[in-house]
Amino acid sequence: MNLNELMIGIDVGTTGTKSMVVDVKGNIISSAYQGYPTYNSKPKYSEQEADDWWKAVVSTVRECTADDTVRRSVVSIGLSSQGGSMVPVDGNGVPLRRAFVWIDKRGEKQCEYFRKNTSEDYFYLTTGWELSLGLNAVQIRWMMENEQELFSRTDKFLSTIDFVNMKLTGSAFIDPSNAGITQLINLSRMDWDSTIMELAGITKEKLPQIISSGKMIGKLTAKAAEELGLSKDVQVVSGGHDQYCVALGAGAVNTGDVLLATGTAWVTLRVSDKPMFDSQTHLAQSVHTVSGKWGSIGSLDNGGSSLKWFRDNFGKYIVKDGEAELESYQQIDSFVEKKRPGANGVTFYPFFNGTSIPNYDTLSKATIMGLDLSNDRYDVARAVMESVVFQTKRNLELFDPANKDFTNLKMLGGATRSSVWRQMVVDIMGKPIKVPQVADIACVGAAILAGCGANLFPDTYDGYLRLKQEETEYFPDQKSANLYKELYEIFKKRSDLLAECYTNIH
Repeated sequence: MNLNELMIGIDVGTTGTKSMVVDVKGNIISSAYQGYPTYNSKPKYSEQEADDWWKAVVSTVRECTADDTVRRSVVSIGLSSQGGSMVPVDGNGVPLRRAFVWIDKRGEKQCEYFRKNTSEDYFYLTTGWELSLGLNAVQIRWMMENEQELFSRTDKFLSTIDFVNMKLTGSAFIDPSNAGITQLINLSRMDWDSTIMELAGITKEKLPQIISSGKMIGKLTAKAAEELGLSKDVQVVSGGHDQYCVALGAGAVNTGDVLLATGTAWVTLRVSDKPMFDSQTHLAQSVHTVSGKWGSIGSLDNGGSSLKWFRDNFGKYIVKDGEAELESYQQIDSFVEKKRPGANGVTFYPFFNGTSIPNYDTLSKATIMGLDLSNDRYDVARAVMESVVFQTKRNLELFDPANKDFTNLKMLGGATRSSVWRQMVVDIMGKPIKVPQVADIACVGAAILAGCGANLFPDTYDGYLRLKQEETEYFPDQKSANLYKELYEIFKKRSDLLAECYTNIH
């Protein structure tokens, strides 16, 4: 292990920040995590303290570099971050209010304003992301209409990654993958869009500078170096949106590669050579952290949260040491594993927030079908797990409608810890799936970018090969895969009918 050149990959996520020290051979030297709260002071409001992001960066970096030899060997830092959150800062970089988090939903009026004043799909075709309630353009317009005094005092409107970059280097920089999800960029020019800025009530001077992922943006300021306990010579490198850093770290780097990230939401990303705009599906399009590549993103909002809903509301309580505890996911797995594919005729539709791609119906609801008196709670549990995979497969097929195919499928996240759910994915997809053995793979992607910016790697692909983490490959059970082909077609037909049912009763 060479301790002369170490990189720090930092992932500033929605629930917390992870930092990881990696050497040029891909060995993980140390890692740390610190969470922070999200404040929901009113319905539809979701906010965080931007200073909590920075405090978590400082805390986790210090923990990772507590060893003197490690600390002295760090040469560069790269960032991965949540996208679409926004904090207004004054001329000294001090936050003027809590940050709007990307899941904030207060911007209905502002979305309607943007729609009325632009052509159909202008935001999608310009920025790569369909106009959304909770992203930066809408947040900025909301401030202009509702917090005029703070709006007038704002020097810059920053997202998560450029705020942290500013704390590190003194200057606000953002990468293209994060700039896209602000809904303020013009992808064809790789610059801020004048039409959207005018509608949002701002000028270019109010936004950070855009710089490609993997490019050096500066060195630590004296203040940042002191807070982090690192040398002022440490280089800070332009990073990426968390899903694209995950893709880089997991090896979804070549055209046709597909990433499935399983968490609260299940996010699918497919790598391409160019943007693949589709005004029917509105799959998000963004510049990849890999030079010359793009990535299409689709999302099922209620992936892991669907199983959490089942457990919280229908889970059995187990008495242990005189205390009643809700059964664990592992205990649910043990019963679900005994059920046959198809959940004894029960089908679940995970549309708690309405449907997204391909139907986009806000009226639909989560639904259980096929119950009879012979069914039990674990038939429902299995149906919930199968439905999430069925809908994810449907999302994936939209990436390649001509032949509905995809290659080099990588899976990571919470569902990989469930052997039952993981095998469902393999069987329903009908293809081998590779699972990286490192959970915090976004940090690995950020570290690869840190290495590129410090000239330790000639490019991102070489960086991935050097820092590649061990993977386990899983293969489909052919009998189950064949049965799931039939069940999947039934799921799709009933799903379309379901949307019709809810639409017709309103």
